[in-house]
Amino acid sequence: MISSLRTRLLLGLMLALLLALVLVFIVSWQAAKAELASVFDAHLQQSAAIMLLWSQTEPRAGEQLDADKFRAELQSLLPLMTGVYLRRQTVATDDADRRELAYTILCDEPPPAQQSDCLAVASPNAPPLLQTSAAPGFAEQRQDDAAATLWHIYTLRDAERGFTVRVAERDDVRRQLIGSMVWRQYGIMLSLIPLAGLLCWWVIGHGLRPLRQLSAQINARSEDLLEPVATTAPDEVSALVDALNQLLLRLAAAFDRERRFSADVAHELRTPLSVIKTRAELTAARSDDANTASACSEIARQCQRAARVLDQLLQLARIAGMSRQHWQTVDLAALAREVMADLSAPAQARGVELVLEATAHSCSLPGEAVSLSILLRNLLDNAIRHSHHGGEVSVDIRPQGQRLLLSVTDQGTGLSPQQHDQLQRFVQAEESVNVPPELRSDQSGYGLGLRIVQRIAALHAAEVELLTLGQGAGLCVQVSFPGHAA
Repeated sequence: MISSLRTRLLLGLMLALLLALVLVFIVSWQAAKAELASVFDAHLQQSAAIMLLWSQTEPRAGEQLDADKFRAELQSLLPLMTGVYLRRQTVATDDADRRELAYTILCDEPPPAQQSDCLAVASPNAPPLLQTSAAPGFAEQRQDDAAATLWHIYTLRDAERGFTVRVAERDDVRRQLIGSMVWRQYGIMLSLIPLAGLLCWWVIGHGLRPLRQLSAQINARSEDLLEPVATTAPDEVSALVDALNQLLLRLAAAFDRERRFSADVAHELRTPLSVIKTRAELTAARSDDANTASACSEIARQCQRAARVLDQLLQLARIAGMSRQHWQTVDLAALAREVMADLSAPAQARGVELVLEATAHSCSLPGEAVSLSILLRNLLDNAIRHSHHGGEVSVDIRPQGQRLLLSVTDQGTGLSPQQHDQLQRFVQAEESVNVPPELRSDQSGYGLGLRIVQRIAALHAAEVELLTLGQGAGLCVQVSFPGHAA
């Protein structure tokens, strides 16, 4: 099955062209046969009239007639009568006797005893059937031989002088001549078919250009851009573009409803969770029962975890609604300083030092400032929570060729090779891949945080890579951004 629309159209056009040529050839062959047959018949008639006119200047047959001289003079006259027809017939056959017209000049009323003297003159290729009398006009007669050759004959009488002229032409020579003339014309047409194929290929490609432009425009879009496609397409493509735009509008509406639902749910749950967390903490502080205090502390801890998950859901909803239309040049080093300042309190609470290492070169890139700050916040928050007390979390920002490299390194427990491979596959995989169970516990918190980082990196066409520093030596998360503005 041919999948290319261009190839299908080309094959269809070429097949239609060949069928049209076959039909034209059949019709033209029949028309050419009829037309050229009438021309050849007129030539026979003209040749007979010229012979009869010339023979009227000679003595009557049998009266001091030098037949050899008479035949020689007629043979010299014959090319003048046949002219261009005989010259074209040289293509049909190499037999000179078959090419030339056959003729006889007979006397009308010879005595029976002198039948042989009745023959005035005959061409060397004249068949015996021309030596018999016949009615004036056109006739077709087959020669009595093994090949049963068909002859086209024209008979003309001179009643006053008693002469009869009969001129004949072989049917196979006539058909070969007609065939060579027709094939010569259609051979030129057939030789132009490759040129017609190339022309059709170019015309089809030019006509399909709007489809290629539409495809390129759609491929250049990011997954978050669901605005209608703006293009000037032909009528045959405009219906497809309209249907695609309607689908994009419905998808945008569906995603917007999903984002608003997630945001509304998160907002609605934050207040009850805060109340539950506060009540649990108060109950744990006032309770004299150790079991009750422990249970309330666990409730408060789980509420805090749920609140963090809700914050991450809000971040995901906010990221899903971002568009590249509002991008600007962002100084990643300055943005990192702001995020590190915001996280200085939890870092101090865990005894972790935050260090920023940025080159003197420009650390700017095209992007969306809010989403990039969320990316930094998630990476730093994970690094702070997984670092040892008194450890260090370093943020390194430096150009690397045409890209800008962001590295966040902690001094925590790190990951085993198996955990590293599982988590790296999660970062690089599709939405259906989940975080390994041992890496999405309460202490880990990698799940939604890495999903947010992965979403923001994909929005900026960046690549995320996890570099393990060894078991118990920490973890380094690298994000490589393209389009670095030097």
